[in-house]
Amino acid sequence: MARQLHKSFSDHKVRALFKRYDDREVELRHILGVLGIGRSRFFEILREYRDDPGGFTVAYRRTNCPHKISSEVEQNILKELRMEKRLIEAPEVPLRTASGEGRLRPSYSPLPRGYGDRSKNSRCQSSLRGHPDE
Repeated sequence: MARQLHKSFSDHKVRALFKRYDDREVELRHILGVLGIGRSRFFEILREYRDDPGGFTVAYRRTNCPHKISSEVEQNILKELRMEKRLIEAPEVPLRTASGEGRLRPSYSPLPRGYGDRSKNSRCQSSLRGHPDE
């Protein structure tokens, strides 16, 4: 299994190996064994080293943020949310509760009847409030 060079080796060590390879002091298979990479990956990295030996680095370079969506996708999501909001707020669109009653009211309680009748000392009610001693 290939290792990640930036975690296993410093830039200085990899540069030294490439310099010794260019000076024909070490063989290719020795460097491949030390670095733990294949021939094609080795030659990709060697090309980068030869292009700029002083500025060469094996540090990982992320090209984009993994937690960000593109602005086009974000705009599309916002557009869809605005459309859904208009549907929810439109009085002509019938929204029904689970029991089939009419449009949702601001005073709608999601708890069925009977759940609010328990005493304040009940363990269930106190755990819902987050204070077990109340």
